Amino acid sequence: MRKAAISNLERDVFYKKLDEFMFDRKWSKFSIDGREFYSKSKELIEKSKDKAFFLSKSAKKRKLNFDEFLKNFKEFFYDKRYILDSKNDICLNEKGDTFLRGAAIQYFQDVFFNKNPPKNESFLLIQPVIRTQYMKEIKEGYLSSFVNIATAQINPSINEHLNHLDNWMEILSKSGFYMGDVLISKIPPERYALGKNGLWSKTEGLSIGLNYLGLDIGDAGFIKFPLKDKDIWISDIGFGLERISWAYYRDRPFFELITPKKELKHSRYELVDSIRSLTLLSMSNIRNSSIDAKNQFNKYLKNISEYDGLFDAFNLVSCFYDYWSKFINPLNSKQETYSYINNSLEKTNAL
Repeated sequence: MRKAAISNLERDVFYKKLDEFMFDRKWSKFSIDGREFYSKSKELIEKSKDKAFFLSKSAKKRKLNFDEFLKNFKEFFYDKRYILDSKNDICLNEKGDTFLRGAAIQYFQDVFFNKNPPKNESFLLIQPVIRTQYMKEIKEGYLSSFVNIATAQINPSINEHLNHLDNWMEILSKSGFYMGDVLISKIPPERYALGKNGLWSKTEGLSIGLNYLGLDIGDAGFIKFPLKDKDIWISDIGFGLERISWAYYRDRPFFELITPKKELKHSRYELVDSIRSLTLLSMSNIRNSSIDAKNQFNKYLKNISEYDGLFDAFNLVSCFYDYWSKFINPLNSKQETYSYINNSLEKTNAL
């Protein structure tokens, strides 16, 4: 597959419109150490170097529970005529793509592989994903399996893409995120390409990152994608739902937001992440997946095998099954999911 290319003119037009968009909303632009930022104040750039700075900001006493918090996002975008959807299959079997669903934008696989023509509707995708490259980097705020909540549109104009960004700013503000605490940075082209595999390595993007008081919460990409006979543009503005939840609550450690406290007391973060990921795969389509996907499943099994018997596996699987079920329709029951993990673990331990 050929590689998409963004011309200097396209790049200049995009950044000119981005400047106009930000300046119209009273944001200022700063250039520091060769990078460009948009912010309400220059001081925020320095403060945001502290990745835990947001935790020092006092939280409101009255907070929505998680379901209410999520419902606000759904209702906001539904009222603006976005189509709300997600995919149930986490393992992907399309040659040339990743073997696990790693981003909400992969919802449009059929378009990317020239099986269906592109459509122009605006989507809100609330998609569980797995990025196994983070499996060994689990810590506060970092997971290998999480929910990618994203707006997406194929073949948008620049103005439509910026309108999606405007909608995100509005709902984040309505959810209690003061825009004066948000720092937006231009992502250099060479950094956009880092870590992209398969057909995604053939794309080129104009992207910005969004940071809330030191915590990276999302990014907005205006991406050029090569189809067989032409290039298309994609608007992909995505956030980690668990991260924006952490930034919203701010009154407890990250892993207490996603794990029963009594289980967390005896569990390592890597263990929690591995069981979350195994649960998501086992309630989805791991049984009929490629050997590559099953190899990743086995790596997660190996992570937890040394702790076998030191944690309540069923309680953790049950907790994470209920969590993932908020976003996808399980292909297997809770008991089937637990049994598949348990049987697979026994086989691993017997080796």
